[in-house]
Amino acid sequence: MLVELGGGTRPHPKADVIIDLHHPKNAPPQDASNTPWRVSPTAPAGTVVGELLVANCADEVYSSHFMEHIPRGQQLIDVMNEAWRVLKPGGTFTMVVPLVGYTGNDGKGHMVSGWQPYADPTHVNFWWFPEALLYFCEGPFKPNANYGIHVWKQLGGYLPDATENSPGSWWSVRNGWEGLAKLIKP
Repeated sequence: MLVELGGGTRPHPKADVIIDLHHPKNAPPQDASNTPWRVSPTAPAGTVVGELLVANCADEVYSSHFMEHIPRGQQLIDVMNEAWRVLKPGGTFTMVVPLVGYTGNDGKGHMVSGWQPYADPTHVNFWWFPEALLYFCEGPFKPNANYGIHVWKQLGGYLPDATENSPGSWWSVRNGWEGLAKLIKP
């Protein structure tokens, strides 16, 4: 099962469940930043109790140009934790976000030149790869305090030609401004 965050008016063609932040016209109201996620009763059999998505029911959570609309801090932690909760062990969270910058293989920071992360007035979260992901993953950046973060497997390395279907855990930059990453639930 594929759960999509922020499908809007152009949902992922394989999405079984779509949870949005600002729902499209004539759709039931939802807010992905309110967790646990509640969905319509038309979700696939065995995935919903009442209106609540059950734990370990999804193979993938997919999010394209959505996570920049979730404020940093507790709301972001809650959304990341909810994706972790609904995924089966070994399930993937694939995300696409506009980047403000990234740290290249040379260890140097590269600022993104362009309007993409800044122009939309509803963007409240700005992403720098891979560091913004490392705090949610096993490894040296893992939180050393109890913030309530469910930790993902260690983030794989930079994959220059990644697509949403590339296997494993990795991060990538495409078109010079768009971050693409895949996290795996342990």
